[in-house]
Amino acid sequence: KEAVTLLQVTAAQKNSRIAENYWVGELMVQADKHRIIRVLTNLVNNAIKFSAAGSVISIQTNRQDNHAIFTVCDTGIGIPKEDQERVFDMLTHTRRRGTEGEISYGMGLSICQEIIEAHGGKISLESEVGKGSCFSVQLPLYS
Repeated sequence: KEAVTLLQVTAAQKNSRIAENYWVGELMVQADKHRIIRVLTNLVNNAIKFSAAGSVISIQTNRQDNHAIFTVCDTGIGIPKEDQERVFDMLTHTRRRGTEGEISYGMGLSICQEIIEAHGGKISLESEVGKGSCFSVQLPLYS
């Protein structure tokens, strides 16, 4: 939640907002808090960057079996099918400008994947051009 508070300011600068829907129970994961915040920040910043002004970015947490799931969804420009497999690849990163010309270096998602996999988790994406993207992060629950 603390990362989202800072991101609300970024969203407001684009006249957008972040809608939060958190799992009511406790979701404990064994992780480097700062690195996980970095992942969340990158995903939300991308959602803001690639969505039109006035959009709503959705953040949701959930539990699935022995995993904590957090999902960031937008209604932005989406990612073409042919680019979806490459967005996590450091060597073939795809660079695109945001909806208001924001610069993207195309490396953030590969760093996110590296962080999540180092924590024993997975990151995935669902996207459709013109409709938006959802990135889901799955981390093992601490037992």
